[in-house]
Amino acid sequence: SKAPSEATAAWIKGLARRLREVAKDLVTGEACSEMEGGKALLQRLVASQKLTCQSKESNTAQLHSLLARVKDVVTSVGEATVLELGAGKALFTRGLYECFERRVPVIALDVLELSESRKASFFDPLDVSSTEAPYTRIVTDLRMPDWADRPELKSPIVAVTKHLCAGATDAALVRVCDLRLIGVCMAPCCHQKLLLDDYCNRSFLEEAGFANEKHFRALLTLLQISCHKELKEFEYRNQHFLQVLSFLEVKELGQMARRVLEEGRARYLQER
Repeated sequence: SKAPSEATAAWIKGLARRLREVAKDLVTGEACSEMEGGKALLQRLVASQKLTCQSKESNTAQLHSLLARVKDVVTSVGEATVLELGAGKALFTRGLYECFERRVPVIALDVLELSESRKASFFDPLDVSSTEAPYTRIVTDLRMPDWADRPELKSPIVAVTKHLCAGATDAALVRVCDLRLIGVCMAPCCHQKLLLDDYCNRSFLEEAGFANEKHFRALLTLLQISCHKELKEFEYRNQHFLQVLSFLEVKELGQMARRVLEEGRARYLQER
C-alpha cells in the first residue's frame, strides 16, 4: 500500500503526542469485582431460559463483575431505585433484583415489550409479591425525553447500563440528568460506531485538542485497533497509523483514546 505523506506522518505523530499528554494524568481504577454468590445466581437465571448469547461465559463474567460494582454503589448511597437503560431481555436487571433479595426497586427500560409470546425468553420475574420491592418494565426509546417524567422514576436513581451501542450511552447520560440521579455504573460498547454529534461532551474534546471530525475518527480508529491482541497480515494494511507507528504503540494509544472518551463522559455528569 502507498506510504503516507510526510504531512500525514507528522499529523499522526502530533496526534500521538497530544493524546499521551492528555491521558497521562487520568487515573483508571480497578474494574474487576466479584460478588459472593453472584456467579451461581447468574447461572441459575441463565439456566431458566433458552440458550442465547446471554449464556456465553464472557457475558456472564462481565455481568458478575457489574453486579458487584452496582451493589457497592447502591450500598454506599442508601435508599434508591436501580434503573437499567437499554435492558433488553433484562438478565442484568433481574440479576440486580435477586442480588438485593427483591428489597430494592428495579426498573428495566427498553423498547422491547414483554408480550405473551416473549415471556419464555425474557428474564423479568412473573412472581413478584406485594411484600417485595416493585419490579417494573418501562417500554420506550431511551432517546425520547418524556420517560423521565414517569412516577416510578421520582425517587433517587442509580442508573446502570451494559453494552449500550455507540451513542446510546451518551443519550442515556443526557437523559438521566433529568432524574434525581445519585449513582451511575455504565459499561459502554461499540465506540467505533460513535458519531461526533452524538457524543455528550464535545467541548471536553475541543479543550483537549481534538476539535474536529478528523480528530474524532482518528481516536476511534486507534481504539478499534487496540481491541486486537494481534493483527493478521491483511488487517488494517492500508491504515496509516500502522505505517507510522508500531502495533504496540497503536494499542497503547487506543487504550488512551478510550480513557479520554470515558473521561469526557464522566465530566459531563460531574458538571451537572
